[in-house]
Amino acid sequence: MNSIVVTYNNGQVAPHSGLSESARAFAAASLAENTRRAYAAQWRLWTAHCQAGGLSPLPADTTAVANWIAQRATEGDVGGKRRKAGARGQAIATLRTALAAIGAIHQANNVAFDAGAAELRMVLKGIRREKAEKIAKAAPLRAGLLIEVIAALGDTPFEVRDAALLSLGYAFARRRSELAGLDLDRLGDGDGVLSSDAHALTVTLIRHKTQAGEPLVSTVPRDGSEVAVRAIERWIALAGVKPGEPVLRRILKGGKIAAERLHPQSITGIIQRRVAEHFERKGVPAAVARREAELYSGHSLRHGFCTTAAEAGASVQAIMSVTGHKSVPIVMGYTAAANRARISPHRIKGVGLAET
Repeated sequence: MNSIVVTYNNGQVAPHSGLSESARAFAAASLAENTRRAYAAQWRLWTAHCQAGGLSPLPADTTAVANWIAQRATEGDVGGKRRKAGARGQAIATLRTALAAIGAIHQANNVAFDAGAAELRMVLKGIRREKAEKIAKAAPLRAGLLIEVIAALGDTPFEVRDAALLSLGYAFARRRSELAGLDLDRLGDGDGVLSSDAHALTVTLIRHKTQAGEPLVSTVPRDGSEVAVRAIERWIALAGVKPGEPVLRRILKGGKIAAERLHPQSITGIIQRRVAEHFERKGVPAAVARREAELYSGHSLRHGFCTTAAEAGASVQAIMSVTGHKSVPIVMGYTAAANRARISPHRIKGVGLAET
């Protein structure tokens, strides 16, 4: 059997050597693009560490990996919300990604690596216990607030596009990359298709996170979703989107709508900006509005749909029919807070400290 040597291709892990061109393409596609990029970044860090310390990156010694993981948990750079919160050392999720990257590249090269070695398991368990952090989850952007935000958006290309983005993300409960990857009516170079008929709008994801060989289809009826449908179709008309072209586009500073697809990383900033503007219109001081808006992220639209639906009494199965989740516990995690509030015993007469 020919081994598969791993190289970097625009920051992505890609196998080659011994495989045909088509086989290399399929092998590279076995991992999602974001996963390949994350693994490539972690592998670069590991190889740099090995070069500095005279260690072998491949095959890797599990004790050396455990020492490296421990060092990063104590001294590693942090950013974003963790830096603002004064956190030290890298998060357990980052360290798990690093370990997964090392394991994946060993596997790709047909080289043994025991990711479950006792020293690795014990170090990770110790980090989890000693550096426990509150998991920062995106605040849900519920339907009531979202309708107000969309209603206030005007007629500029930026505002029309952002209203469509917010509507798509909430109505179809989609992730950032899935929103950015939508093409109109037929698949172009994206990952999914937005189509419509007289009764509904439909998103068909050809390539998606939970892919098991079948497209993921979500449908939003026009009846009852008028705000979302109107915002989406208004943008498509304004941008002149043609079949096979990206639905969500970049907009240049002068307001010119570009042909290029909107980058997924831009979506969180758009959401936060529109939410902050909404709070400022309500009279909230700018600094407070921005701080409140930072609670939201690109996941807030998906989370907001799940939460709003649960609060309205939708079943887990009904929510999963839109989100495409394969795991019931994951969806129940979204809906747990809504269910606790709805069935709280404090609402029963004589239990809560209510006014008589």
